[in-house]
Amino acid sequence: MKLQTSCSDSIWQFYIEGEFLGLDAVLLTNKIEALDVVSCGKVVVDISQVTFIESTALGSLIYCHKHLEKRGVPFQLADTREHALDLFRKC
Repeated sequence: MKLQTSCSDSIWQFYIEGEFLGLDAVLLTNKIEALDVVSCGKVVVDISQVTFIESTALGSLIYCHKHLEKRGVPFQLADTREHALDLFRKC
């Protein structure tokens, strides 16, 4: 997995590329948990370049959503509907 991060106008964007596996999920979760939620307006995780997602990694996306939701920070997945559904069906 390749993970790139950027922040612009209080929007944190995480770009994931390749296979998104359990150990990769720990890295993403740690980065999201370390965000300063006071200055964070929104978190976007782009999975459009993910070729495979392991069930543990899918669980981490759900965890990150709930973690941020409790702190009042919107969480969004960026991808086409068809690609995302195809990934999730293979979990």
